[in-house]
Amino acid sequence: MAVSGVGSTSTSQNKGATAAQDASTLSQNMDTFLTLLTTQLKNQDPLSPQDSTQWVTQLVQFSSVEQQIHQRESLEQMLNLQLAWQSSNAVGYIGKTVQAAGDKTYLTNNSASIRYSLDENAGQVTVTIKDANGKMVRELKSPTTPTTAGSHEITWDGKDKDGVALDDGFYTVSVTALKGQDIPVNATTTFSGVVDSVENANGQVLLHVGNTKLAIGDITLVKDTPPASTASN
Repeated sequence: MAVSGVGSTSTSQNKGATAAQDASTLSQNMDTFLTLLTTQLKNQDPLSPQDSTQWVTQLVQFSSVEQQIHQRESLEQMLNLQLAWQSSNAVGYIGKTVQAAGDKTYLTNNSASIRYSLDENAGQVTVTIKDANGKMVRELKSPTTPTTAGSHEITWDGKDKDGVALDDGFYTVSVTALKGQDIPVNATTTFSGVVDSVENANGQVLLHVGNTKLAIGDITLVKDTPPASTASN
């Protein structure tokens, strides 16, 4: 009776399995191995005993897998501690205004900041604003929109093309820049909003800005949020 190897024990684990799951599987396989080994010893021919080399090899393999699992457990503990530390620090973002790459802007109190960058000077820059349904509500053009190379920030008053004040919320922004009549200039937009909560998702800390989720690594700017103005009686 041959004792099966343990190679599949360590190499065929699911990628999503944790070290604790691997340890449980190893323990079960070790029990099976010892049962087979005991059975083999009971049934071997006393005059022609089995070569013990195979048993020793199996035990060495189990020991190697066990060490790998312990190393993985230590790594998981370190990653969990790091995630907890990041989450604790991320709480400090709540209430702050953050900026990241993106095509959204958040309208509040009849004001929204729109940020974009131009790779080179342009002759005309058009900023198109759309609502959550994809409907175009406003277009801003030069001279309201700067045309020089570099980063720019403009303020939208929250009104549509007919001068009607729109509801607070997220709006999509796109920038079209042209040099001359039809030569495009590369333009990129950034997103800005106030963080209202923090989430741990799949080992990553995410900041909630309304319905948008941002990874901390994507944040390019953090600043205090100006207090909302209160209307006087």
